[in-house]
Amino acid sequence: MHVHDKEPLLTVFAWTGNLHGKFWFLDIESGKTFESTMSHNAKRPDSRELYNNMAANYEQIVRGWGYNMPEVVSEKINELAEDVSNVKLLDLGCGDGLVGEALKARGFSDITGMDISAKMLEIAEAKKVYNGLHEVDLMTTLPAESASFDILSCVGTTTYLKPSVLDEWLRVVKSEGLLVFTIKTGVMGPWEEDHARREQIGQWKKVYRSPPLYYLPTLTDPSQERVHVFVYMKF
Repeated sequence: MHVHDKEPLLTVFAWTGNLHGKFWFLDIESGKTFESTMSHNAKRPDSRELYNNMAANYEQIVRGWGYNMPEVVSEKINELAEDVSNVKLLDLGCGDGLVGEALKARGFSDITGMDISAKMLEIAEAKKVYNGLHEVDLMTTLPAESASFDILSCVGTTTYLKPSVLDEWLRVVKSEGLLVFTIKTGVMGPWEEDHARREQIGQWKKVYRSPPLYYLPTLTDPSQERVHVFVYMKF
């Protein structure tokens, strides 16, 4: 093909196969606003302050960092759910609703969201994908009845939590319900120990652990940090 040097030429590249989220058609520049705040060496504000500050441009920022965990986790949930129209789902750390949107696109309709950031919840509310939203510190007791959800998801949030939250997660999930969540490799140790302990005492069993996936590949060197998706079934 020959194009005159005064005429514009648009070239589009595409990849196929299992890319593990490494490649996105994204605006890398959009993530730079909070790049220094999110670096490993930075002193971060607490999670409520951080996400209230990021709320207005959150999706643009994290997509610029290559974030696709909402789609990855929602696809796994969709794969495991027997009847999406009859599933009651709790989205912990729901933020501005990225996971809720991905679940809604796959047919889930009964979704409750909980998050620490009021400003992120305002944006999630406007998307109209949740039946209910609650401002909650996820390290405290969750405002939910015991055994009330078929599936619990927690995506991109465990970095700010401790494994002790699993007591509450197990409380609100029904017997044989699923807990689906992400954990970054940099904080994996204590979580893995707690997972094994709970499996040994018969609280749950492992259904799935993903290979190491890309998390924020344009923000953090993927050779230094990846993320795993876990699925457990409550006994």
